[in-house]
Amino acid sequence: MMVMDGRIARFEIFSSLAVVPTLAPSAPFGLRTGMSMAEAMVRLPSGVIIEEHKYNWPGGYYVTWYDVLRRRAIRIQVADSRFVDVILWGDIDAVRLTEGCV
Repeated sequence: MMVMDGRIARFEIFSSLAVVPTLAPSAPFGLRTGMSMAEAMVRLPSGVIIEEHKYNWPGGYYVTWYDVLRRRAIRIQVADSRFVDVILWGDIDAVRLTEGCV
């Protein structure tokens, strides 16, 4: 979890070896680390934004979905164009922080 101004701003599930689907906790929409990018895209609502990963390129992506009011977001990070290795969800500003840096 990430705490900002004394409240939880973001939840994170991380797997550095996401090579097969895990039994780890799932995030909103049933997302989990280790699932394929294709499977994650089927679970996410329409309107996602796909961007190249700032540090894991080529083949790394950020896939981000925003709620209607653009207050909350879910971002998955995909490694090697294949597997979800990070899932972030919570306040939009906290989710968009790259690698947790301020």
